[in-house]
Amino acid sequence: MLGTKSRPKPATDTQSSNSQPSKGGDKDLTCVIAEGTHIEGIIKSNTNIRVDGSIKGTVNCQEKLVMGETGIVEGTISTKDAIITGTFDGNLIVNGTLHLKSMAVIKGDITAEYLIVDEGAQYFGKCNIGK
Repeated sequence: MLGTKSRPKPATDTQSSNSQPSKGGDKDLTCVIAEGTHIEGIIKSNTNIRVDGSIKGTVNCQEKLVMGETGIVEGTISTKDAIITGTFDGNLIVNGTLHLKSMAVIKGDITAEYLIVDEGAQYFGKCNIGK
């Protein structure tokens, strides 16, 4: 029938925290640190992480880490891939691709296999790119 098919949803940086886990595994899940949340300590995750709040400490993410505009991390991040829009101060280790969005402010050392920097992103520190 005309108009009865649903349209596909647009792709986003990470999935909604309300999505149901698939039988395919944990890669479809996302841990969300919401705006207004402050965490101090060590975070370890086998799934994606989205940061809109603040973290002081160490983050070890086995998949993709996404920092929104309000996201603030002070410490060390180790992850497979990262998209940074917020503020980061410390050591950032990315085994795959690091994407610095236009609002990103990075202070510290970056180690990544690949780096994408959007116009307007700010970076202060040492940068090691490649294998």
